Formats: sequence, structure tokens, C-alpha cells
Amino acid sequence: RGAQTVATETILAKVQTKPSSPYQEAVVSEDIRRIFGLGYFTDVKADLDERPDGVRLVFVVKEKPTIAAIDVEGHRALGKPRLLELFAVGKGELYDPRKVKEGTGLIKAEYARKGFSDCEVVSRVEVDEATNTARLSLLIDEGARMRISQILVEGNQAFSDRRIRKVLKTKRKKWFLPGVYDAKVLEEDLERVRAFYRKHGYQDIQASQEAHRDPSGRGLYVHLTLDEG
Repeated sequence: RGAQTVATETILAKVQTKPSSPYQEAVVSEDIRRIFGLGYFTDVKADLDERPDGVRLVFVVKEKPTIAAIDVEGHRALGKPRLLELFAVGKGELYDPRKVKEGTGLIKAEYARKGFSDCEVVSRVEVDEATNTARLSLLIDEGARMRISQILVEGNQAFSDRRIRKVLKTKRKKWFLPGVYDAKVLEEDLERVRAFYRKHGYQDIQASQEAHRDPSGRGLYVHLTLDEG
């Protein structure tokens, strides 16, 4: 009793207690744990109705609220469709705090990849008890976008730092160059460096990168490490 969006068959598939079987409190307690483990309910209990011909057992559930709307506030660098794609929680789903936390983490990771390492994402939920629906809000504070203040190259012997930097699409902030940090572009730059070396006969080239905040905290150092083989 109490299921609105979750099918009764889905619930009963987790129940070990069967009609005409002896009532066993330990088994019923395990049934409650199994039903709760589906992840769809905030409360599960068993009601007993003793009758002359036996016991009537009813599992009473309270479903998590259904998400009726998702609002997004404070975003500029990423559009709402992209944010909702990353969030991976949609209207019509049951509200699950764990999935919401995972989704906000994915949004923060994407912002960090775009250079917004100080981005904060907070979720807020308003539940309408009468309809058991939830309105979910994502509040985003993007913070300042990190700019690249220096690109350091280590391990290169065959080519100068300057020559290798010319291969990169990633550039440090300088006059008309914005110096925006983008992790995806930087990963593509590693492949450009490898291709450049292979073109010149260095088939065993290895390249990796790390990004760190500079001492001022206002920019990033990109550290490119090469093993020419």
C-alpha cells in the first residue's frame, strides 16, 4: 500500500514471505530491508491484521517525492541543457539525494575542467507533501575563471621549450591571448606533441601534464613533462 509510481510487482519481487506460508517475524523484517533497498522509498513498514483463518500482511510504503521541475540559477559559462545532461537527474524521477550529490559533483568537475576551479554547486529541494512532488533547484556560483600564467616544459632535449609551445593550442595569458585553461584542449595538446615528435622520428615519445595554481592563487602553471625515448 502507498505505491504510486513503483509497480506492485517490483516490490513483491523482493518479498520472501508468500501467501499460505507460516508467518515469521525475522523473514518479514528481512522483506522490509529488501524493499527499502530498492531505493524508491523513505519509509517501509509491515501491518498485520490477525484473522480467524490466519494473518493478513500488508507492506506499507512511502515513496520518495517525484521531481516535478528542475531550476538552474547562476550559470553563464555552461548552458542549461549541458548542465542538465551532466546532472543526469530528470523530471519524473524519484528524488534521490545520493544521485543529486553525484550530479552536482559532475557539474563541478566540468566547471573545473573549464578553468573554474572555485565553482560551487548547491542543490535545494522543496517538497509538496500534498502531491508528493519535489521542485529541485541548482544554485551555481561559478567563481573566477583561472587563466594560465606560465607553461613549463621539462624533459625536452631535441627541441626547445619555445618550439614545443608553438605546437600547443593552449597558450598562457598574454596581451590579446586570454590564456583560458581547458583540460580537454590540454589533453589534445599532448597528442599534438606526441605527433610532432613521431614526425621527427621519436616513436617512443611520452608526454604528460599537470596544472597547479601559481603562488599568487590568481592563475595556473601548466607543467608539461616529456620523455623523448
